[in-house]
Amino acid sequence: MIEKPEDVANAIWSAAKNHKPEVFVGSANLSQAVYRLFSGLLQWASQQVFKNEDK
Repeated sequence: MIEKPEDVANAIWSAAKNHKPEVFVGSANLSQAVYRLFSGLLQWASQQVFKNEDK
């Protein structure tokens, strides 16, 4: 999903005004939420994928 330039600009402006070090827009918010909820599972899955590629 490609975000609208206006949404990106608004998110950056809001982060700058509120002194936030990170900006998440649109679908990135979903990705961030999933990672926070399932970080251990996602790390384990990525280790399994990359472990198999080394063989």
